[in-house]
Amino acid sequence: MDNDHSKIGRLTAVFFLGVLLLTYPILTLFDHSISLFGIPLLFLYLFAVWAGLIGLIVLATRGALRNRQSGTDKGR
Repeated sequence: MDNDHSKIGRLTAVFFLGVLLLTYPILTLFDHSISLFGIPLLFLYLFAVWAGLIGLIVLATRGALRNRQSGTDKGR
């Protein structure tokens, strides 16, 4: 039960981090005519944030699949 609350807390934090990183004022910091490797800076930023959020979600939920497979996930 305590593990579920900490997992929900971590996922909530990832959600709010994603909202913060994808708000208009932050996006305007990267909206320039600069390109790296031929890709506009804004697109690189969006892709990096997207990949980073997926990685954080994986880290926040890791162990859930292991617990289910081993049968130690109580209440499910």
